[in-house]
Order: sequence, then C-alpha cells, then structure tokens
Amino acid sequence: MKISKLKLKNIKCFKDIEISFEDDKGSIKNWSLFVGDNGYGKTTILRSMAVGLCDKEGASGLLLELHGEYLRRGEKEGTIEIDLKSDEDERFTIRTSIKVKGDSESVSQEVEPVGESSRGETRDADSDSVRERVFAAAYGAGRSITGTKSYEQYATVDAVYTLFNYEHPLQNPELVAFRIKIASEDEWEKLKNTLKKVLMLRDDVKISLERTGLYVKTSGVKESLNSMSDGYQSLTSAILDFLGWNLMYRKDEDFDLSNLSGICFIDELEQHLHPRWQRSIVKILSEQFPNVQFICSTHTPICALGLGDLEGGSWLFKTPIPDGYSDIDRFNLQEDFKGYRADQILTSGIFDLTDTRSISVESKLEAYRDIYLKEESQRSEKEKQKFQSIENELKNLPMWDHLEDWRQRKRLIELIEGRYEIKSNDQD
Repeated sequence: MKISKLKLKNIKCFKDIEISFEDDKGSIKNWSLFVGDNGYGKTTILRSMAVGLCDKEGASGLLLELHGEYLRRGEKEGTIEIDLKSDEDERFTIRTSIKVKGDSESVSQEVEPVGESSRGETRDADSDSVRERVFAAAYGAGRSITGTKSYEQYATVDAVYTLFNYEHPLQNPELVAFRIKIASEDEWEKLKNTLKKVLMLRDDVKISLERTGLYVKTSGVKESLNSMSDGYQSLTSAILDFLGWNLMYRKDEDFDLSNLSGICFIDELEQHLHPRWQRSIVKILSEQFPNVQFICSTHTPICALGLGDLEGGSWLFKTPIPDGYSDIDRFNLQEDFKGYRADQILTSGIFDLTDTRSISVESKLEAYRDIYLKEESQRSEKEKQKFQSIENELKNLPMWDHLEDWRQRKRLIELIEGRYEIKSNDQD
C-alpha cells in the first residue's frame, strides 16, 4: 500500500490543503520531495502522514512528544486524511480527527474503502486489517547517526518515532545485519552490495560482519563503521533500521531485498552528506529500492536536482507562506526545470533566492544597477564616484557561471590587452 493523497484541515500552519502523489493517469510517483522556507510546514506534512498511519493509541503517543498544540491556532478540531492505494488498485481512506478536550488534544480514527477495486470487488474496511497492509518507517531531521535499540516486532509508531523525538535511537545496525545474514546468506550478499552502492564505495571495497561489529576494508585497511564519518554512519544506520523494520514486518515471509516495498519518510534528506553525495542520493536510493515510496524534505537544490535523474518520474512540492490560504505548488522537475543547474534552481520559483552570490556582492550589484539606470547627467558626483568604485571592484570578481570559465576569459583578456599594448608601442 502506498499513499496516493493527503488532506490536512486545521493542522499546524495549514488551514485546508490537499496533496496528490498521483499523476493524471492515477500512477503514484515513488519519489516526492518537499522544499520550502523554515516554518512553512515541511516537517508537519511528514509527521501528519506518520500520525495518520498509526492506530489511535500510537497517534496519541506521537502527538504527546511534540511541544505545543498540533491544531491550527484558535481551532478546536482538525483532520488528517490519508488515501491509500494497493498494487491491485484497492483504495482506502484513513481519517484521523484531533479535537481539543480540556487542556489536551484527543484523537479518533476511522477507515473506509473508496469505490471498488479494479476487479469490481467490495472490500472490507476493518481498521486493523488495512493498517497491517502498510509498512512505513520515518527518519527525523535530528536523527541519530548510530543505532542502539533492539526490537522483536514491528509497530508503525516505533518505526516513525524519530520524526517526533530526535533522541529516540535507531535499531542497532550490527544486530539488523546479523538477523538478515541468519535469515539468508544470499540476502546478506545483496545487502553488502546495496550498502556499497548507497555509500558510494568502490567495487573492490569489502564489507564484513564480525563479532565486534560492521567493518569496511579499503586498500587493505579495515575500519569499523563506528569510526567512520557521520555521513557513512548516519546513512548506514538509517538503511539498516529500515531493513530491520521490514524484516520484522514480514514475519514468517522470506526476506527479499530486491522486492522490498513500503513507505519511507526522511526529513532533511541531505543531512551529513557532501554535495557530491547529495547530487546522487535520490537516484541511488531509487535504484536500490525501486518499489519503495520515498517522501522526503530538503533545503538543498542539489538533492532536488536528483529528481531529474528518475525515469519513473517524481514530484517536487513547494510549501507556501503559512497564511492558511495559499496552495502547495507541485512541480515535475523533468518537465518544468529540465537541464537547470543548482544555482538556477535556487533563483527559480522553487527556492526564490534573488541571487546566489554573497549578500555584499548582491547589494553592490543592485547599487550599480540603480545608478546605471540613471541618465549620466542626472547622476550626482557622489553617485559617479560610487559607480566607478563598484565597477573597479566587480571587474576583478568571477562573475561567470564557472570559476574556470572566468579564469580562462581573464587570461584571454590579459593576452588581448598585452597584444594591443605591444602594437601601440610599435606604432609609437
């Protein structure tokens, strides 16, 4: 089961919004990325879906982890409505209602079928049976880089907890790796290859599981996972946590990494990752987990650019000013911003930056433009001096798209100027 639509009414900064993860043909995109300014509701959207997928007790417990009210200010009631869709085109709606009750907020839920399946069958809408068909896990912006927790069974509330409590530990990665190895040696071999792809390690790197933990061996040097950089640790821990939950969710079924499916929420996907890694992470996760629905947020255009590499398509959502009236914008990066660079994405309608240069250079350019637009006869002496001063300063700055382009053009200008000087001296 995957999420096809989300509706929020009177939840945090949202008055009434609807977000569809389907295209015009009813196909759900496996990748959705939310961008927007701080305080514009990206995390609220992820948390609301996590709350809606839990049972009433789990949802109530998650809301207690948050400071303040979850309802929009001044409202007494709000709803989280999640539409789910199976591979057989079965559709269900989980509606979570939150009401003010005294000094606290109470939670109630109902599950109902939507229409008929593609086979024309009438479906049961038993709450527990519908939730049992949904596998989901979530990772908050302040998620731990290591895991220490051990679980014996899957529960949605436990699997999404780090979205609400950043101190909540992930599962012990070594224990998860051991459980997968015990379940199947073939799946353990697949897992090692998956980790090498996700961590962008060379093919000749060896990953081993020993009594003292997970190790990575590169060029004859063996290093413990716990001693590696935060980027390696955090990504490995999150991947193994997700796989660990899936292993418990499947219970007696054979664990199959290549057919793993479910929903994965990640807040601030770029955490601890170098720009080179940010540029590739979307495509890598899509290739390694092609049946998983990833719903993430990010503050960087480099991760957003990764959506353009996905053949199956994807959605980029921009959360609006929290005025309660603006809608969420949805973009198809492959169609709307194909071929854009990261700096162009930043200055587009997605991130709304006016310039990618430093603030001081931007202010000088604005002052230069304002004076330039005036007739020369209308410029004051002070403005003329300022104009010349800014011009002298800017001509030595790398104003080209790439630093190497600027260097090459500068060398060319110096060469041309040198030739003119030689020619002028010869004429003299």
